[in-house]
Formats: sequence, structure tokens, C-alpha cells
Amino acid sequence: MNDDTNVVNSYVKPTCAALLSLGIAVAVITLQAMSWLPVRETGGSEVKTVSRIVRTFTMQGWAFFTKSPRDDFIVPYKFDEREGVWHSAARGPAVQPRYVFGLNRESRLTEFDIQEIIGLSADDDWVGCENVSKFESCLEGASTTTMMVGKENQICGSVAIVEAPPVPWMYRKHLNGMPGRVLFVNTICEN
Repeated sequence: MNDDTNVVNSYVKPTCAALLSLGIAVAVITLQAMSWLPVRETGGSEVKTVSRIVRTFTMQGWAFFTKSPRDDFIVPYKFDEREGVWHSAARGPAVQPRYVFGLNRESRLTEFDIQEIIGLSADDDWVGCENVSKFESCLEGASTTTMMVGKENQICGSVAIVEAPPVPWMYRKHLNGMPGRVLFVNTICEN
């Protein structure tokens, strides 16, 4: 009978720990949601007090995980001299087998490469473009800036940085591209 009691106790302890962990997780998520949703405005003084305490410890909230869909798209392109065409220089989305479905964050480095190039360029280096989906037509008359970038930067050579607002959902079938601006640079990566 003593052996049966030990078997039962060995199963009860992990279950209690799992239930306690689940309860704490649910409480934290509920408090987090309450502190960032309008519930805190309509709730009583207790809700407002708890909301203030939770916001103190989670100041950024869910904004850390999201990006505004109204932000301009910035896409780098690299000129392939052998083929004579422009190809996207973005590393692509993180949800690919080569990036272990998001666990390897290397694909996020494209943004840093772009920001380094933009940071080294002047505002008047940008060229306005009527349709950035055909940005090659904006090349005529555009000046090209040459710059040295760090050795970690993967966007080297003839580069075009295209910036445009997203196509509004209502007009997605009627527009082939949006007006925006293009930066043409020749980047030299340090070895």
C-alpha cells in the first residue's frame, strides 16, 4: 500500500505545479490585457490601481511585437551586372527553413543594413518616383552616391533603396504601384 501512495504522490506533484503555473500565466495575461485595453477606463478604482501597477512593469506592452501596417515599406534592391536586372536584396521573412522557422534572427539584419545606408546618405540624395514598382524608370537623371559601409553589411555594390507607403486595401486591385522615393547608391563593403 505504501508503494501505491508513492506512485500517486509522484503524479500529483507535477500536476499541481502545472496547474499553479497555468494559473499564474492566465493571471499575468489577464492583468496585461486589462492594463492595455479600455477596460481600465470603465472599471472601478481597483481596476485602475491594478492597471497602473501592471503598466509600471510592462511599459511597452504589446507594441514590442507589432509594427504599424501604415508604415512605409522600405525594400533594398541590388543590381546583378551579369544578368542586367535588379533583384531584391532582402534576406526574406524569418519563417523559412534556412532561418530555422524564425529561431535564427539573421533575416532581421536587412533592416540594419538599410538603416546604415540611409544614415550615411543625405535627404537630397533621394529621388521622387511616380511608381516605385517600376523604380528602374527613375534611374534616368538620378545621381549615385558612393559610400563605405561596415563589413557586416550584406548589401554591397549598386543598390537601390525603395520607400513607398502601402497600397490602401480598397485600391489594391486598381493600383499597380504607389508613388514614393528611391535612393541609388554604390556601397563598398569593408573587408
